Amino acid sequence: MKRLCIVLTILTLLAIAGHPTLAVNNVEHETWNVKHTAGDHVWTPCSQGMAGGDVRALALSPDYADDHTLFAGTREGVFKSTDGGDSWSAVNTGLTNLSVLSLAISPSYATDRTLFAGTYGGGVCQSSDGGASWNAVNTDLASLYVFALALSPGYVTDLTLFAGTWNGVFKSTNGGASWSVTGLPNVWVSGLALSPGYVSDHVIFAGNRSWYSGGHVVYGGVCQSSDGGDSWSDVNTGLTNRNVFALALSPGYATDHTLFAGTEGGGVFRSGDGGASWSAMNAGLANLSVQALALAPGYVTDRTLFAGTLGGVCKSTDGGAFWSAMNDGLGSLFITYLKSSSG
Repeated sequence: MKRLCIVLTILTLLAIAGHPTLAVNNVEHETWNVKHTAGDHVWTPCSQGMAGGDVRALALSPDYADDHTLFAGTREGVFKSTDGGDSWSAVNTGLTNLSVLSLAISPSYATDRTLFAGTYGGGVCQSSDGGASWNAVNTDLASLYVFALALSPGYVTDLTLFAGTWNGVFKSTNGGASWSVTGLPNVWVSGLALSPGYVSDHVIFAGNRSWYSGGHVVYGGVCQSSDGGDSWSDVNTGLTNRNVFALALSPGYATDHTLFAGTEGGGVFRSGDGGASWSAMNAGLANLSVQALALAPGYVTDRTLFAGTLGGVCKSTDGGAFWSAMNDGLGSLFITYLKSSSG
């Protein structure tokens, strides 16, 4: 039986095993294992070996169902588990900055063992041995505060990855050996999402936060590129809150053109036309500070997605039309990261 693995972080890690599997980070700085059985959720600690404090990012192996491997990015570096989160060990050799904000793993991890870590002030580091060792890969990366990372679905051949920073989006086409600024500079990028068909359609979305500069607000929102980042367009019609913290694309984006945006204070917005227009989707969503989103791998048929908010985890099984809380036993409700994987 396949299972769904969702990873959510707040200020510590939680991993959920079962059907589906979820992971959440909480303000008590503990790691929890959440199991789902017949509609019930039971949260139990699973922090053995996790000494990194706040967990800011999580990455699951594409072959998680078989290898049970996941990584956590924390204030004290990267931790790795090969047993679905039951135990953890630090993997920081060569990591020049331990304040990890983002992680991205190669779609061919099973063979190339490659992953990247984005740090707060130290740029991007790469590992090609499953985290055993790291090297800084910052040539021409003008901003070293990396809040988001995204790899091309065809990374094994095109070696393309993107970094979302305090100062826009940067792109590498040689596995991080060198970087170039894209056509989206001078924005605070909090999320990146590539089309599942990026290799052919070259579509990428950037979610940007609003911030203050010179006494006035610089508004964020969503930007889209259809040429691999060379040029970008604002796609904010109907997006009444432009402080975007999270983005998620449908696995069937090529045909349904569906994506979601999570905002600070405005809840969840959905677009069914590739970002050309947006509608708020907040019925049943008790907290509108949405920090994280994840769509089930089977979203095209089951219409299931999850939202991580400052009031806990919510689930929708109708494409966001209605939400229900799933917080039973969850000690902290401050969720800031979500990741999903079939397994």
